[in-house]
Amino acid sequence: MEEEKKAFVQKLLHEGATRLAVKSACIGQGYGTAGIDEIYSTVLTELGISEPKDVTTALQATGERTLSSAPTHSQIKKKRSQFLVFCVLAVLSLGIVFFGIKEVVPLFIPKAPSDEPIVWGQKSEIKTNTDTMGFSDGVLEAKVISTLASANVQAGRMGSLDGICKDISVVPPVQCTQSATSFAVFAPLSTGAFYCADKAGFSSTVPNPPSVAGKCK
Repeated sequence: MEEEKKAFVQKLLHEGATRLAVKSACIGQGYGTAGIDEIYSTVLTELGISEPKDVTTALQATGERTLSSAPTHSQIKKKRSQFLVFCVLAVLSLGIVFFGIKEVVPLFIPKAPSDEPIVWGQKSEIKTNTDTMGFSDGVLEAKVISTLASANVQAGRMGSLDGICKDISVVPPVQCTQSATSFAVFAPLSTGAFYCADKAGFSSTVPNPPSVAGKCK
């Protein structure tokens, strides 16, 4: 299985996939995320290549507009709507393929949460919601990775992290925390631990929710 994972990661790196993209693909392939960071680093070393740039850097390198030349409000609204529709269709398609219709329906009709999505400031003292809402750990990890990818894309388009957690429409039990320079997305697992991924590239299971705004640990 380890050699199979390694071969899969090598293929993704040849295609220019980032660390988060590799983890998301491994979850979809049924490998999970256990040991993927070590395999990812080993393959990078063996191939003699540097880690691909994240989404924000890549967008700026290809000439994406920054805040100083931001698009109009109507253009932003149109692009946001198109992006949300794309995300919904992508999640629905993946859900049908890997989990079946019975597992997909709860994704779009979840039980009413007891708390609103958490948006953190520079400091926070909030009772973290630990209800997994019936989702499996694999689904929760995929939701965290997908939500963080949305945040990276939004940050790249806007050239700013201002209000990023609100802009990407975080859906419970996934939660978002941000500071002026970073953001992190996390969700409770059935084990009592949390799966967390942040802008700095960290993506793994941690025993507690973020204690510092915008960072997993």
